[in-house]
Order: sequence, then C-alpha cells, then structure tokens
Amino acid sequence: MPRPPFNAKEITRIGTWNVRTLFQTGKTAQLLREFDTYRLDVLGISEMRWTGSGRFVSDGKVIVYSGNDTDHARGVGIVLSKRTSASMMGWKPISDRIISARIQARHGRITIIQAYAPTDNADDADKDAFYDHLQGELNNIPRHDVILLLGDFNAQVYRDRQGLEHVIGPFGTATQTTENGDRLVSFCAANGMSIGNTFYWHKDIHKKTWRHPDGRVLNEIDYVCIAKRWRSSLLDVKVHRGADVGLDHHLLIAKFRLRLKRLPPTPQRA
Repeated sequence: MPRPPFNAKEITRIGTWNVRTLFQTGKTAQLLREFDTYRLDVLGISEMRWTGSGRFVSDGKVIVYSGNDTDHARGVGIVLSKRTSASMMGWKPISDRIISARIQARHGRITIIQAYAPTDNADDADKDAFYDHLQGELNNIPRHDVILLLGDFNAQVYRDRQGLEHVIGPFGTATQTTENGDRLVSFCAANGMSIGNTFYWHKDIHKKTWRHPDGRVLNEIDYVCIAKRWRSSLLDVKVHRGADVGLDHHLLIAKFRLRLKRLPPTPQRA
C-alpha cells in the first residue's frame, strides 16, 4: 500500500498553474494527462472558469473547485491524485479566487490554499477584498497545520531582502517589486510565510511563469509560499515549460518532503 503524501520519506510534487480556461471540450482531459506526465500529487488551478462549486472525479483523481455563481470567469480549483484524495479531510470553496483543502499526513495535517489575485490594473477595492478573504482563511487554519499557499498572484517581487530575509530569498527575478508584489510580501511577512520561488536559483526560463503574447516579455507572477517554520521541507520550486494546455502560463512545480524536528531526549529521573 503506498504511503500517504506529505511524508518524511518521499518527495511530494505540488504544482500550480493558470490554465486560462477549462470551459472548453477536451481541456480537462488534457490537463489531467499533464498531471500524470509530471507525476503530481497536488495541482492548484487558476482561471478554471467553471461556475459554482463542487467535487468532480475523473480516472481516480479528484477535482474540487470554486467559481463564480453565474459567469464563466475567474474560478480556482485543486486536483488531487488518487493517494492524496484518499487523505483529504475536507475542502472549502471560499470565493471564485480562493479555495482550500486539508490533507491528513502521517505526521500532521497540511492545508493547501490555491489563490488567483486580481491584476495590477484592478481596483484597490478588489485587491483589498481578495487579501481580506485570504487573511480570513489563514486565521481559521489550526496553528499546527503546515500551510502551503499557491497560485497566480499577478505580482512581481524584487530580490531586495533587507529586513525581510525570512520572506524573500536572494533569487527573485523582477527588476522591481510591483504594487501587487508589495501586497504579497506584506501579507507573507504578517503571517510568517516565505515566498518559496525566491529561495531557489534557476535559469530564467525555469523561473518565469508567464509570457506576453508578443513572446518577448516574461515575468515571474505565480508562486508557492510556505509557513517559514516549514520552509526547510520545501526542496525546490521550478517552472516546467514542456507542460502545455495551450496557454501563456507555465506549470510551476514544488518538491516537498516533510522535515521533522528532533526533540531533545527527556532527562531520566534518578
């Protein structure tokens, strides 16, 4: 019998991907083929464009999703492999931009949040509402859970780390931090989280997650964030450009292996 995911022996593969839409014939099947090709255990999805919320099973994999009530716009979801879905304790559709799932691991519990933030050009009220909802969800997570925050944050983060060494690593790719980048950094700093991508060096083609239609501009705007106390469990975060469902975002994959802290031995009484 396979071990449950998020254990201390094996690497768990976690992805996040803006797919632009799954509201097209054949798109979901294509996505699930890439899920298998890249041996994913969990995949967070932005811009599914499915309406409502629900749970969908295909070929042993479970998709939970949260969308707009009426329009095929925005929408987020989480795909779980067969072994991961067997360990899912529950999930919560928070809005058409935020969804969470909770996993029972052998040595604890993992909460995964997939998010899709408004663009830099969006109204401040929309951005404020997004981060208010995200904060509300974090406030409800049990304090001992490992928290993984994934998604398209439409944010660029520069490598200036002064005073933020636990939040930003030395390998950000932006030439400057955008307004959305400031919001993401402030949110992570306030909640004791690290922006995982920025702690790993790769060539730009394995860092940049979005390309402009003209093909000349590439930005890093999708991220995997983790509670800083568990950052040593995050082994790598890397773009995989071979995955394709006909879109302008690249698949971002994180490797995770739970690292447990050894407790000092209890002194023996005489």
